[in-house]
Amino acid sequence: MKRRKAYFNDSKSRRAHRSWPAVVLLTGACVATFLHERSMPPLQLAQWLERWAWHGLVGHETPTVQTILPAFSALFIHLGWAHLAGNMAYLVLFGPAIAKQTGQWSVFALFLLAGAAANVVTTIGMGAPTQAIVGASGAVAAVMGGFLALFPRRRIGIFLPLGAFLQPIQVPALLLIGIWFGAQIMQTLVFHGLALITWRAHVSGFLIGLALGGILSIFRPKV
Repeated sequence: MKRRKAYFNDSKSRRAHRSWPAVVLLTGACVATFLHERSMPPLQLAQWLERWAWHGLVGHETPTVQTILPAFSALFIHLGWAHLAGNMAYLVLFGPAIAKQTGQWSVFALFLLAGAAANVVTTIGMGAPTQAIVGASGAVAAVMGGFLALFPRRRIGIFLPLGAFLQPIQVPALLLIGIWFGAQIMQTLVFHGLALITWRAHVSGFLIGLALGGILSIFRPKV
């Protein structure tokens, strides 16, 4: 008779417990930042956004830590609950699998480095954006790009509302990514201006994440 392995001795189970820290920390930072925004009066908020949102490098001949830092801080700033919830939902869907296979650092790299790079790339050649760039959409797009490079045929479990019940189903990750991009295209067609800028950030983030995910796939442990 085969002996059944104890739950806590299963290496896959241990990896499952290590899937969430990076996602939880990034989500918590975004929520805390949003609550901080909501606590400020309008004038103070405007001054705060002027300092921490991303306005590009216009007027700065040599990039410095001080001038580049807003490209990172802008990732944690959101304009409303829907903006925040949409980004965090996709981070929760795609982030844990990446952390499980390649480590927590890879989620931080995709979100922070690729997200900030997407912000910088978005403003290159544009002059000064008419509005500040904020939000984790470019970073989340990078996470999705990294996921697609690592798991091109993976299916993801979601809950489908059916009346008063939630039905768990498995859908291809590529379908969810396609739905996300479709929503971004609709947003661009409806809102023009700022949406066109954020669309560039989304595409830049996705492509940078796809490239970084390709690099991570080389070092992914065999399971």
